[in-house]
Amino acid sequence: MEIAQKDPGTPVKKKDPIDIVGAFKWVAADPDWLKKSAVAGLYMLIPIAGFLALFGWMRRIFERVKRGQTGLPDIDFGPDLSYGIAPFVALLNVSLVVFVVYLVFGVAGFVMFAIADATGSSAVQSLAGVFMVLMQFVIMALALGVNALMPEVWRRGMHGEMGPLFSPRVSIDAIKARPLACLLAVVGVMAASMAGSVGIFLCYVGALVTMPAGYAVMAHIIAQWDDLVQGGDEPEEPGGSEKWAVGPTA
Repeated sequence: MEIAQKDPGTPVKKKDPIDIVGAFKWVAADPDWLKKSAVAGLYMLIPIAGFLALFGWMRRIFERVKRGQTGLPDIDFGPDLSYGIAPFVALLNVSLVVFVVYLVFGVAGFVMFAIADATGSSAVQSLAGVFMVLMQFVIMALALGVNALMPEVWRRGMHGEMGPLFSPRVSIDAIKARPLACLLAVVGVMAASMAGSVGIFLCYVGALVTMPAGYAVMAHIIAQWDDLVQGGDEPEEPGGSEKWAVGPTA
């Protein structure tokens, strides 16, 4: 009996490890996504507490995707507020580091220009100018680094970690093991963020719907990234059905 062999000349299409389009489809497949996003958007108007609740809502979306469930959950302000503390603090770590770097460079630049003005030295003025140019490159590198870390910071925050920057080796190993998937996760998070900002052009009111929807897409992408990190493998080729179901589940 002959065994059918695959044609070695036919390339096997490799599936992208992060399905960005699938994340958008997953959110849009919920018939009530506009209403649920609008309710979450109203809570965003509450300073600090509103974003804590939003992050808790994202965390529950993250967990639903991990379980293979579909449909956005309704935001529940009280429980979601406490559930959002961990990811909020994890992101706050990064924000504080960025703030400290900006502050140090800003103060140093101000001091150098103050000395240059006080002494009238052209050499000091030139040095201050060079320092400011270097500072711009450092800030650009810092921005790129922060964007590259965001999927990992989000992922670990979703697992309840409040200080992922204090144990960077976990994230470094995850990124080094799956650089393509991490890059796609970064692109997906940025795409979700930009899509969430679209509502700003609709007299800002639309942002109350599009921003929460963007965060929901982001939670889906982070769940995909977490699946890869936890499982350790990237999909080699597409299976018979979509990995991230967008239709009703039984």
